[in-house]
Amino acid sequence: MTADPIVTATIVLAAGESSRFGSPKLAAPVDGRPMLTGLLETLADHAPKPRVVVLGAHAEVLGDLIPDDEWSIVFNDDHSAGLGSSLRAGLAAVEEADQVLVILGDLAWLQGEAISRVMEHAGDSDAYVVRAFEGEVPGHPLLLRGEALEIARGHAGEGGMLPHLSELSVERVECEGLGVASDVDSIDDLES
Repeated sequence: MTADPIVTATIVLAAGESSRFGSPKLAAPVDGRPMLTGLLETLADHAPKPRVVVLGAHAEVLGDLIPDDEWSIVFNDDHSAGLGSSLRAGLAAVEEADQVLVILGDLAWLQGEAISRVMEHAGDSDAYVVRAFEGEVPGHPLLLRGEALEIARGHAGEGGMLPHLSELSVERVECEGLGVASDVDSIDDLES
């Protein structure tokens, strides 16, 4: 008798208000296309299915940027409560998943190689969290499973999983130069 295959889902968190940016940052142009469009194109060949994008504050603008044949859209009405509420909304849409790859929507320069590396390390590790790092700086994607996934589904608060990571086994995956820690918070971030 063979074991059932592990179901890995991908969640892109794109529900934030972009308050420091001053406008819907995920619609801002990066390399000639909206930031979210570029990210989803990068993920097209690398991110496991099922795939979910969690929208909130700027859903009316960002919804048109998501190819609905590749991604399901989840609306987080409670997006102002922070990252944890968006993570829980995404997880509710992929209840069948044994593990979940979480990616921030504002990683304008994320490269597909980072996802490949995280997934490869996940296959060789028993850690509950497998996370991309750029040197000593933690980034995304991060893969949650086991106890980490249970915590995310029930207890992830305003800071998402950050307050809980010190309690869990974390496998570090070096992704230097792959855009895993280069998120966009302000217009200056795009210009630099």
